[in-house]
Amino acid sequence: MSGIHNAVRRSVREHLIEGQLEEAEELCRESLLILEELCPIHTDVVTALCRLGWILDRRQEWAEALQCAERAEEILDELGDSVPRPERDSLLFEVLTLLGVALRQLGRYRQAETFFRRAFTLAEANRDVPDQLVTACNNLALNYKLAANLEQAACFYSLAILFASRAFGEVNALTATMCYHLAALQWSRGHFQEGLTPARQSWEMRHTLLGDVHPDTAAAEAVLLQLQSAIESEAKARPLRTVLRAAAISVQLKTPTAKSGSATLPSTITLAGFCGAAI
Repeated sequence: MSGIHNAVRRSVREHLIEGQLEEAEELCRESLLILEELCPIHTDVVTALCRLGWILDRRQEWAEALQCAERAEEILDELGDSVPRPERDSLLFEVLTLLGVALRQLGRYRQAETFFRRAFTLAEANRDVPDQLVTACNNLALNYKLAANLEQAACFYSLAILFASRAFGEVNALTATMCYHLAALQWSRGHFQEGLTPARQSWEMRHTLLGDVHPDTAAAEAVLLQLQSAIESEAKARPLRTVLRAAAISVQLKTPTAKSGSATLPSTITLAGFCGAAI
């Protein structure tokens, strides 16, 4: 079975490099049928299901990708301890990740979080595979971002940066990507100062690794410039906010108390509302 598995993997990779998703999917389906006929409960079947699931993900067929992942998880459970732990953990991480991605793409963020959390716990227990930790953190961050839990998203992007830097050094493509995602997130939150450092780090790393003209370097520079511009705009607006607050307080103190039966003066409410809008 390993011979079939390796031959299919090479052929599928070639199709994917050429962008031939339909051909890659067809080959995966054919090989999966053969493997299931030979031995339906086997790690090679799990691998084949995951391979097909990732192709279906790229083709935006997420419901079927989810089915592949669920079947792969069932087979792993059935195999139990008969699979050596390193191999089992590696397969389980891929299955959990595929489950989470398929659910996330279907908009089922809470269910996706469960599988991404399990993948994160598994990666923490196997720190000798550091890219798994970064992948798990990135998946959780994106899931929280899409679910509008931006604080948690920022937390896991920060963890991804930490793990990537420890594993691959201060300057590497993975860390640069995580810094870019964190910077863009902080910009969208309006947390401009917090986004400035990861934005600068992302741009500097991509400048070093990819050069000035690469699209990823340009994207990192664009986020950095947006953050710098927003910080400058905030600094210019700060004196105006101070004046408006002082004006609101002054009007509030000077406004006479309305006599019985007379209309209440709206000056304080109007200025306070304007001040809040300006802020």
